[in-house]
Amino acid sequence: MERIVSNDFTDEEMIYSLQEFYNEHGIRPRMKDFKGKIPSDSMIAKRFGSWSNAIEKAGIPKGKLRETDYNKEYLLNCLFKYYSETDKIPTIRGLKSKGYPTAHAFINHFGSFKNALIESGLYELRKDKHQFCDTYTDDEMLDNLKNYMKDKERIPVHSIIKDELRNPSISAYERRFYSVFNALKLIDYDYEKQKEQDLIGLENEMIEKYKQLKETLNRVPSSRDIEYYSRKYKTINSMSSYEFHFGSLYELQVICGFTPTVIGRNKSRQDLLNDLVKMSEELERTPSQNDLKYFDDVASSSTYRKEFGSWNEAVSLSGLKPNSEVYYSNNGVECLSYYELLFTNMLEENKIYFLKEERYRKYINTNRLYRFDYVIELSNQQYFIEIFGITCNQTYKERTRDKIRLCKENQLNLIEIYPNDFTSYKLEDIHKMFKEKFDLFEIN
Repeated sequence: MERIVSNDFTDEEMIYSLQEFYNEHGIRPRMKDFKGKIPSDSMIAKRFGSWSNAIEKAGIPKGKLRETDYNKEYLLNCLFKYYSETDKIPTIRGLKSKGYPTAHAFINHFGSFKNALIESGLYELRKDKHQFCDTYTDDEMLDNLKNYMKDKERIPVHSIIKDELRNPSISAYERRFYSVFNALKLIDYDYEKQKEQDLIGLENEMIEKYKQLKETLNRVPSSRDIEYYSRKYKTINSMSSYEFHFGSLYELQVICGFTPTVIGRNKSRQDLLNDLVKMSEELERTPSQNDLKYFDDVASSSTYRKEFGSWNEAVSLSGLKPNSEVYYSNNGVECLSYYELLFTNMLEENKIYFLKEERYRKYINTNRLYRFDYVIELSNQQYFIEIFGITCNQTYKERTRDKIRLCKENQLNLIEIYPNDFTSYKLEDIHKMFKEKFDLFEIN
């Protein structure tokens, strides 16, 4: 067969074919209307530079086609054409997939798509007499749904069911049962229960990922750790996901059985007061704000101030007697305990120059946030002084041992002072005690 090319047609012949279509159907021709025709859509578009140019040359009005622009004859021809192309009775979905007018065009002219098929004479040719679901009973529809679900481990999402379910379609179930998921419930497939189970599975998986991150870091991960690993390595969900599912990082850490990294946000007023009483029992005195850092499971001082207005107000409400947890030396230096006050006054009286609250990492390579109580310089040597004022708390004991170890490993001159070294509160006796400890370095 000789191949037909665009050169076989004149411009006038191509224009005539467009005008003929317009006069016959009463609508502006589209490219898909000329697919497979002679001359074809591509021939016409190539000749005139574009399809729009060809339409303009033909003198056909431009503008987007509306559903009302189609006439009945054209729509019936679409049904016949689809049937001849596919050897199948037209369906709304099938017509749409082939680029034919949408369901609204048929409904606008015929009242319903079914009426359009009846008028075309194609309705009686259906092999599936249930195509429009008028004759299906509820039991038949539910049996069909059971058959659809028998090889599936879980209920698919709506879009997948819509694509896969045929005769009757998902829209038929929605008309009959209000939704396909209502129909699924009637055959013991509960989509809501499945979503709950999925949620439990997802949250368990999120918990395991958080625990694995703890193993990787060898510590309880913070919110920053979660964000870093979720963005860089994609090994864990984002922090916003954890907050959505668990409420807060605190709740997540409690669920995992970890010591929370941020304490207090989820504690009630009574919990906060009870913690003060527990601390006082362990310390055998009213706790100070400085004591909070030695207990792993209590809130910060800022949490107490925010909740109760002041630290002393919280202490009073707990039934304890407030103490002055901040002292000032004779020269106005802030001291965090009475022992520090006595020791600072002694240094000032003896004109021993000192630095207070210096960070360890200023003098040694460490990521610890420890601070020295005092740093002094005597006889061209630096000495580092720590007053270890709490001896009954396990966390404080561990921190004390860690500080001593760091100083020893880095060959720092550490002078250790304990409560039992304060045999007298007189400044001359404290100076004598300090001199004895200092002389030990001179002897060594």
